[in-house]
Amino acid sequence: MRYALQDSLALLIDAESAQRGYLLTKSNTYLAAYFASLSQLHSHIKDVQDLVSGNPTQHSHAQELGRVIDAKIEELKGDMSAIKDMDAATAIESYHSGEAHATANEIRTAVDKMIEEEEQLFELRAIDMENMTRLTVMLFVALLVLFAGVMAGYFVLTNRNMALRNSMMAKLVAANAETERADKFKGDLLNYLGRVLYEPLSRVTTSTDLLLLRADNALQENDHKIVTEIRANVRFLLSLAANFPHIGRLQAGKALQLEEDDIDLGDIVRDVAGIVAIPAAKAGINLRHTLPFGRALIRCDKQKLKQILLNLLDNAVKHTPSGGSIELSAAKISTGDLTVTVQDTGSGISPDRLRQVMIPFAQIEDMSARGEQGIGLGLPMALGFAQAHGGKLELFSDGHGTTAVLTLPASRVIRVFDLA
Repeated sequence: MRYALQDSLALLIDAESAQRGYLLTKSNTYLAAYFASLSQLHSHIKDVQDLVSGNPTQHSHAQELGRVIDAKIEELKGDMSAIKDMDAATAIESYHSGEAHATANEIRTAVDKMIEEEEQLFELRAIDMENMTRLTVMLFVALLVLFAGVMAGYFVLTNRNMALRNSMMAKLVAANAETERADKFKGDLLNYLGRVLYEPLSRVTTSTDLLLLRADNALQENDHKIVTEIRANVRFLLSLAANFPHIGRLQAGKALQLEEDDIDLGDIVRDVAGIVAIPAAKAGINLRHTLPFGRALIRCDKQKLKQILLNLLDNAVKHTPSGGSIELSAAKISTGDLTVTVQDTGSGISPDRLRQVMIPFAQIEDMSARGEQGIGLGLPMALGFAQAHGGKLELFSDGHGTTAVLTLPASRVIRVFDLA
């Protein structure tokens, strides 16, 4: 704004100088400069007013300055008209009259006042900027101190958490190692028990079979009953001993060895249905099986696959009351996998035990409470055999019966033949 005021004042002085030159010389060159200065003066005053439009005080001063300059311009124009026909001496005497100097002084006073006002504003702004700078620096320092405190606390907590996490990880690693050692020990123990028990139990089974099959029927009725009970219990123990090595390998995290061949899944389904049909009929349970295809050639370990289905059917017979039913079925699904399903109308499995029954020996804790024979190896072993084939075994129950689904991957399916 200062420069705009100074430019306006300079234009006014130029107009006066041009007028004086014209009075002395009567040259039109000065007259042209005079009019040019006056024409620019209005636009400069307008610029000054625009620059101070946001400051009410300065805007008021600018309005007053514009009024005084307009009066000065009119005065100059009047003087020019009055002195055009005067001689030079008379014109100069009129030019130096007190009225002309009074107006010029009034303009300079107005300009000085606006410049002084602007300087005061600059001083106040400088003070404000200094205060703002000081406040900004103080705030920055405070934030820096706060950030340093937060970071220090963070590092302290992080170090504590890292130490705690490292300690917990060390304990977890140690616990995992201990669990692996325990599982390996259980697996080795089961392998050992299987080998040690199998031979003597086999001999006892053979001996009881011979006693019961003697042609002369030398056993009395009570003795016959005792031998029959011994034979049943020994056969149960023998089945456990035969399964111990498989469970032992699963517990030790070892892969099961498969003796694979190309087998018809339909034959296996019919075989196990025939084996379980007699105990199911004795328990008053209706057992039926369905096959939606003629033959289904698969690559598998026949004995282990039969064992899976026998274990599932054995569980179904144990938990289905007289008058109930068991359905054994197979199907080929859209993914190319084959499924074998065992569905019963028994008592079902509570949701909280669906996972538990897949863990070896899980039934030992509540075996006596349920009055059942078994230590919880059937389903875990069936699961291990299924996984060894690259498949899966899933249980579903809503409290009114249980459905077990064995899934064999498509990679093991050779060909499925439609019914003739």
